[in-house]
Amino acid sequence: MDRLAKLMAPESNMQSSSGSANDHKCEIVLYGGFQVLNREQRTAHRTAQKLEKREKKNSIKLLLQMEENSKQIHPKTHMKHCSNQPERRA
Repeated sequence: MDRLAKLMAPESNMQSSSGSANDHKCEIVLYGGFQVLNREQRTAHRTAQKLEKREKKNSIKLLLQMEENSKQIHPKTHMKHCSNQPERRA
């Protein structure tokens, strides 16, 4: 029951603002079962998410480009290939 009371009281879980920046650099605070991040942690997390998204987007672009390059057929080769096959009619 004491643990639940601590979770519900925000002032006991939140860090005091009187401390220096180094005091609360790595502290993880749980409030209502959720992790509360300080500004530096949020910024780092967002930056990491943006980088992951950008890398994923770039890799998908590269894969699509490679696929498109592999599908491209030289026009002369394509014409020869089409002209060698007899027309099929049902």
